[in-house]
Amino acid sequence: MDKKTRNFLAAGFVFLCIAGCLLHFFYDFTGKDPLAGLISPVSESPWEHLKLLYFPALLMTAAGWLILREKRGTLPAAMSAGVWAGMFTILDIFYFYTGVLGRHLLAMALLPFAAGAAVTCLVAARVLRRPNPLPAPVFRAGVGFLILPLLLFFLFTYDAPPIALFSVPGRMAAAPF
Repeated sequence: MDKKTRNFLAAGFVFLCIAGCLLHFFYDFTGKDPLAGLISPVSESPWEHLKLLYFPALLMTAAGWLILREKRGTLPAAMSAGVWAGMFTILDIFYFYTGVLGRHLLAMALLPFAAGAAVTCLVAARVLRRPNPLPAPVFRAGVGFLILPLLLFFLFTYDAPPIALFSVPGRMAAAPF
């Protein structure tokens, strides 16, 4: 991997960590503005905390489009794969440690997020090593899978299904059946 791409991903990891931490408080900072809630967590649910990775990663992708011009044919698929892997990492670690400990610990709150940010950049790095450009269907799928969470966040922020993923830990929703 070239130095420019490596530096971009290293800076991207730092950006994801800082922007995600700041984004955590954005909804409250805006006085609980409903529009701010579309991009910032409106509750302490695991689902809402995925926004902390997704929206900064979307900005990182836009920056990558400008900075890594020679990687444009691979970048959407790389960031899409990275974001999905990062979001699943966050959920995996969160549900693992809360399952083992039987409760959510505030002291552990940053671990899943930092691991998710690292996985996002590592997976993106792996895909960016692929030939550039990727075949057109793979490129389009990368763009589609990068946009899909945006639509899901907008849909489920204020109309979430009654399942544990969308509930605040310790206040899990009743089973829908």
